[in-house]
Amino acid sequence: MVYDVIVVGAGHAGIEAALT
Repeated sequence: MVYDVIVVGAGHAGIEAALT
């Protein structure tokens, strides 16, 4: 679903921010 894509995208962005 589109909602799942948004959640996964936001989660990935958070992970990248944490790794940066």
